[in-house]
Amino acid sequence: MTGRALRGGGPGLVVDARGLVLRLVPYRESDRIVQLFTDAVGRVSALARGGRRSSRRFGGALQPFVLVRARLRQRPRLDLAELIAAEPLRSFERLAGEPRALGRAGYLCELVQVLTREHDPLPGVLELLCGGLELLGDPAADAGALLRGFEVALLDAVGIWPDHRRCARCGRTIDPGRPIGCRDDVDGVLCAECGGEPLPAALWRRLLPRPLPEVAADPLAEDAARLIGRRTLARIRTLAPQRLRSVAFLQQLGEAL
Repeated sequence: MTGRALRGGGPGLVVDARGLVLRLVPYRESDRIVQLFTDAVGRVSALARGGRRSSRRFGGALQPFVLVRARLRQRPRLDLAELIAAEPLRSFERLAGEPRALGRAGYLCELVQVLTREHDPLPGVLELLCGGLELLGDPAADAGALLRGFEVALLDAVGIWPDHRRCARCGRTIDPGRPIGCRDDVDGVLCAECGGEPLPAALWRRLLPRPLPEVAADPLAEDAARLIGRRTLARIRTLAPQRLRSVAFLQQLGEAL
């Protein structure tokens, strides 16, 4: 179901949407504040009245890593929407049973939290996030390649990733059959004429947004992961200068991003 807006049921605009639960915060004695990324209104924070007790209205929907069908009321002059009802469509909660999978899933969700703006329904981001969580549960998927590929795809979706198909200096289309260059002080890549440190064509392709199943099926060498990570993480830090909770958790497990 795609999101749709409708009137009725009290003041404010009522929206039906699919969304993934990013975060839950207890509020007062019986309520919860739920942060979702939805197909209809993008990232939204909503008050779930009775969300800590009511199983009739919310069932098992109010859990991390759960895709839900939600009914939201945008309340005039208030920052928080109201979550009227929610039902679970799909759960990725099994990832919480293994610490590294939990940390990686938390990282994907936290990236969506910090890189997207509220009420900006970015096309494809909900599918990207659900696809990433699905692949984290696939033992055949390369986790390092998946995380780097997710970073690239999300940064591109929010509009802050350079176009690596063109030279950052002269604007020519990059020809993978000719030398490709890169420099730490250049945002993007360089064509053969503009020079730079040599960048293998296979690594250049890793800097392009690609379908996650394709990315995760192609194991990533440690040195390549570091090079891509220097570029993606530098971009992420412009919007999220504080260390992410999920990154700290993964570092405690001995996994560096």
